[in-house]
Amino acid sequence: MTAPLSFEENTRRVLARQFLDPIATTEFVAQRDGIFCGIHDVVALLHSLQGHGFQVWSLLEGELVRAGEVAMRLRGHYLEYSAHVNGIAGILATQTGWATTARTLVEKADPLPILLTSSRLLMPNVVASFEYAAQVGGCVASNAPLSQGILSNALVLLLGDTLHAARALDQTLADDLPRLTVVDTFHDVVDEAVRVALGLGDHLTGIVLRTEATRIEPSPEVVKRLRAQLDLAGFPRVKIFINGEVTPTHIGIWNIEHAPVDGFFVGDSIALATPIPFAPELKESDGKPLARRGLTPGTTPSPRLQRVPMEQE
Repeated sequence: MTAPLSFEENTRRVLARQFLDPIATTEFVAQRDGIFCGIHDVVALLHSLQGHGFQVWSLLEGELVRAGEVAMRLRGHYLEYSAHVNGIAGILATQTGWATTARTLVEKADPLPILLTSSRLLMPNVVASFEYAAQVGGCVASNAPLSQGILSNALVLLLGDTLHAARALDQTLADDLPRLTVVDTFHDVVDEAVRVALGLGDHLTGIVLRTEATRIEPSPEVVKRLRAQLDLAGFPRVKIFINGEVTPTHIGIWNIEHAPVDGFFVGDSIALATPIPFAPELKESDGKPLARRGLTPGTTPSPRLQRVPMEQE
């Protein structure tokens, strides 16, 4: 997470050569509106530096941050944290982007839940941070019961039949977990859903339909037909979920058309979120107000910032 050899490294070399290590204050200023997130990982990073002690103030995670607002302030020995300023800005930018996109989906879907699923777009070492940010944005955690009971397309392909795979999963899962089945692997989703419902009976909790960002599938008409056929077959309690590249546009169309959807499983749509940039601004050195041209020297009045405890838990 340290910066490459660059002007930041040159700055540190000059200060070290002159035996200077001022107590510096850096503010991180949001460049766009968003749902603030990332301070948890920033604190973990600062703890790992084992410096002489840092002071941190920030907004609460989950709060709205406005463009131009100071979201976080860091004070400490400059040589101890300067190599990580860009990394800190990156943590805030990425996680605030994820949380913002998650909140947009949650608000669009309300009162239906946005259930978090794994994403194919992330490196393994950021998955925990991604899931945390999505939950800050309002998503239901990926370890929630509904997410643990989904039949995968891979299992259907390997066993060769949706109902056979659904029965095998039913026999494997704990009794208290829901059973949700994908039905788009081989056959028409409505016919396959009714077949699975008849085969699993009361054990079936829900049907999962897949969508892609480039098209509105399943169409509202398909969802309505599925709901009607499940009801006719005696399964009005079986829920309908949509999984995949769900976007606010998708949800809006399904809402307008009154498609009887019970919730959405989302992963990649949040992982694709555009980061919300944060500009690091050096504002004090050993108590002396500083600022580059065009900015007011000294720390910015920011009444919403709260002191962040830095003691090791």
